[in-house]
Amino acid sequence: MNGPHRIGIFVTDVGSSPGFEDVVSGHVQLPMHTIKLLQEAGHVVHLITNRIIEGSVPPNCLPEGVPIHQVTEPRVRGGDYIMHVGPRRGFHILRLVRLVMQLRRIIKEEQYDIVHFFGANRLAHLAGFMGLLDRNVPLVFTFNVGRFPERFWVLTRHLWKRISLVITSTEFIKDNCSKYGIEARVLRHGIVRDLALKDSPEAHRHKHRVLFWRDPSVENGADVCVRIFEELAPRYPEISFDFAVRPHWDRVTGIDRLAQNYDNVHVYEFPYENGMSLPRLLDQSICVLLPFRELSINPQFAILETMFAGKPAVTTAIESNSELIESGRNGVLVPVGDVNATVQAVEELLTDPQKALSIGKRAAEDIRQSWSWDSYVTRLIVEYEKLIQPR
Repeated sequence: MNGPHRIGIFVTDVGSSPGFEDVVSGHVQLPMHTIKLLQEAGHVVHLITNRIIEGSVPPNCLPEGVPIHQVTEPRVRGGDYIMHVGPRRGFHILRLVRLVMQLRRIIKEEQYDIVHFFGANRLAHLAGFMGLLDRNVPLVFTFNVGRFPERFWVLTRHLWKRISLVITSTEFIKDNCSKYGIEARVLRHGIVRDLALKDSPEAHRHKHRVLFWRDPSVENGADVCVRIFEELAPRYPEISFDFAVRPHWDRVTGIDRLAQNYDNVHVYEFPYENGMSLPRLLDQSICVLLPFRELSINPQFAILETMFAGKPAVTTAIESNSELIESGRNGVLVPVGDVNATVQAVEELLTDPQKALSIGKRAAEDIRQSWSWDSYVTRLIVEYEKLIQPR
């Protein structure tokens, strides 16, 4: 059966607070751009998501005119916006039942050829449960967020087996799935946000910054960054050591104190003021420090975007990072939480700007070559049609 096909894309938490439409997480960027590419290829695509809470708005990466089906939110959550509410645990059983009924009705009424879920383990459980109820529509699941082993794996593995196809973007997640008997196909996607500063006189100015840009959490290594900046700031007074951060429910301590103690340490809170922007901050950077303790998505979009912008990423040797970075060639990998090793890595780039430029250039070339939207959407449609053909 050749296209056009009718495709439902299910993803949670697409709403954002006004002013944050361009800083949504990678788990939202990927399906939104997938919708755009499938539409451009001539397919009919709908977005299915949990109800967008009052006061929030869709992200800018959502293509215009996409029909949106909003379903019940079964998870326990509080507050007004995801960036302020903290982690969510548990769910309401009655709301979950309502969600399943709504999803079945939408799939039946819209007569989708494929329903594609993007998310973490719990969404895989929902997809698998839908597969138990109805085997007529192939169910695809993109798994870049979350990890194994799961709790109650003896039970949940039966749900994973009901998913028609599991897709991931990295060998790391594929291998994790394989250890637990789940076959996954690797489809590398491209970059949604191009953060390189172009066609501006600033693009040729002297680079004078070491930048941390992530939520200021322990998981992202913000506390490690505080210790590193505290050591390097007095040694290199001509270099700016800067934090570009968003509001966060569990901000590490010491960031503001550091900025008060050193004139060359700055904190940029999003939304940035005085004409500052992330592309401008990146452009002025010698390197970017991202000392993750764990990744929120594989691959980590902040690393992809940093490399795509032609900047050396100094990050940790965990999870899928080694698939992106060959240390010393197109970036630098350091042990998790190792302040001394990370200080040494950053200093090598500060004292050898030509090396930093060379690493950044190779980083941009490698990402452009290996992470392509063209190959992603072509292979995705091929995988869809393998599942649709027998129907």
